[in-house]
Amino acid sequence: MNERLKYVLIAVNVSLIGCCSSALALDYPSAGVVPNRTPLVTREVQPDPDILMNSTVIRDESDVLDALVGVSKLGDYRYEVAPGQLQAMPSAQSMSGSIQLKLVTNPRDGSYDITDGTLLVQFNNDATDPAAFAEEYGLEKLFYFPNMKTVSVRSQHFQGLEQLIITLRADARVNSVTLDVIDPKIMPE
Repeated sequence: MNERLKYVLIAVNVSLIGCCSSALALDYPSAGVVPNRTPLVTREVQPDPDILMNSTVIRDESDVLDALVGVSKLGDYRYEVAPGQLQAMPSAQSMSGSIQLKLVTNPRDGSYDITDGTLLVQFNNDATDPAAFAEEYGLEKLFYFPNMKTVSVRSQHFQGLEQLIITLRADARVNSVTLDVIDPKIMPE
């Protein structure tokens, strides 16, 4: 074999061994290869969004409510932070259908998002029956995602939703509970 090619192959192998050692040290800091490094992925617990209970939100895809003064637009939605024209309009209420919507304040940047009160509940193990769990708490089971051990459930009322989240998080079968929000800035293509 060509002498020059041998040196190139040796250099490549040494480089690869060095890279792998560094990568292993990140995963296994006790190996001591790369001291004082923190893991690349840290999971920060996000605070819950604040539900604005007095808000009124209506989906207005066809911009029927453009003429209303004091009503703000957010994507395909119209909203009021405090009760006003939207809440007083029976025709506007019928536009939103049977699902009530509320504004939530995004804790990261203070912007508004929207929720229909849906919760994502992730279980600790596969043994939990999502339908029985939802029924136990008087919730409507919407979807079950078995690969993620997560059920999507909805309460019939926004009143007491914060307390329900605390109660669900205290259940030994539950790994996490998250209020599902709609980001109105994301539009379907």
